Amino acid sequence: GSANRAVGYGKGTYVFHMLRREVGPAVFQKGLRRIVEKKVGKEIGWSHFKILYQIYAKKPLGAFFSQWISRPGAPTIELLDARRRGNQVALRLVNRGQERWTLKLPIALEEANGQRWERDVSVELSETPSEVLLALPAGVEIASVAVDPDYDVFRRLLPSELPLAIRRALGAKPVQIVLPDKGDPLRADYEQVALKLAGRLGCRVVEPQGLSPRAGQIVLGQSALATTLQRRVVGLRVDAAGYAVPQGRVLGPDALLVAAVEVEGGAALVVEGRSAAAVAAARKIPHYGRYQTLLFEGEQNRVKVRAGALHTP
Repeated sequence: GSANRAVGYGKGTYVFHMLRREVGPAVFQKGLRRIVEKKVGKEIGWSHFKILYQIYAKKPLGAFFSQWISRPGAPTIELLDARRRGNQVALRLVNRGQERWTLKLPIALEEANGQRWERDVSVELSETPSEVLLALPAGVEIASVAVDPDYDVFRRLLPSELPLAIRRALGAKPVQIVLPDKGDPLRADYEQVALKLAGRLGCRVVEPQGLSPRAGQIVLGQSALATTLQRRVVGLRVDAAGYAVPQGRVLGPDALLVAAVEVEGGAALVVEGRSAAAVAAARKIPHYGRYQTLLFEGEQNRVKVRAGALHTP
């Protein structure tokens, strides 16, 4: 099907990219020129590339091609810890899966003054944490560490690396729909929307005080939790007239705000409307999964803000 073709082409491109990093740019280009000279117009498979690049790189590549071509799946890489040890930094890395992967991982280190430098490390990762030691120049203070910051390795992304989008909050496992305070004048309307969303998403509906820690959240209406989350929406202005973000605004009694925000362990969705008509439009939320912030006027969506940049481990 088209989805399988898309995955195949995407992984194939990644394999070439990782092969270039494995053998070096000069050897990679030399091999491509040889392929064009000898195989143009002819059928060619991965075995041809393996044999050719083993000759040019002067090293075995059977494990590389077996791992990335013959095996299904991909690693899920997580940085558990980074600590300074004298003139070294010790990284603890793990694969969030049962299989073992042999990887050439780019590690980016950023100093307190903003200077950044990268190292490639060869490491075997499994569900048992592995330690990697990187030498540091004397006196260098490291402010942050990023693993594969430019996505050079074919891998599954951690939830924290996914764009801050509505679908990330809706797809959390588990996810809970949090009702507004009982004093919210539109509570009955939110309860109706909560039941519809719960039936569609297969999740629980809870009171604000019943929210489980580290669960996904869809926070409806007015509550202390909702107020806290609204403060995290970038550029949001809320007043008696309505809602505004840098990309636009919606004013009037039928204004509705839907926004994804970062919370500990994932993402939450904050939903607030000014009228029953506005609250009813919240049932449309699952149709806008790729966006980060939405502003509605009744049933009509007026402002869509796309999800922001990715985060690395």
